[in-house]
Amino acid sequence: MRDNWILPDKSSLPKAILFLAWILSPGIAAAEFESEITLSIRAFNHSARFEDQANQHATAFAQFNWYQSFGDIWSFEIEPYIRLDSADEARSTSDLRRAFLLGEFGLKGTE
Repeated sequence: MRDNWILPDKSSLPKAILFLAWILSPGIAAAEFESEITLSIRAFNHSARFEDQANQHATAFAQFNWYQSFGDIWSFEIEPYIRLDSADEARSTSDLRRAFLLGEFGLKGTE
C-alpha cells in the first residue's frame, strides 16, 4: 500500500510548486517594492540637491506612477512634478525633502 500523503504522485507535484510560488509571491513583491522605493527616494534626494545648487528657486518634483503588469508586479518611476513658488522657496535640501514628504505622503511636520 502506498502512502500518498508522504510522497505525492507526479501529477500533483506541479500544482504543489505553483501553490508554494503563489503563497511566497507577496513577500517577494514586497521586498522588490521596498528596494525600489529606497532607490527612488535616493534619486529624488540627489536631483533635489543638484537642482537646489543650480537654481535658488527650487523646482524639484516627484510623481509616482504605478504600473501593474504580468511580468513586472510593481514598477516605480519618479518624474518632475511639484513646483514650489517663490513664496515657498526651499532654502536647503532638507526643506525640499520636507515639502516632498508633506505633499506626497501627507506627513505632518515636527514644527
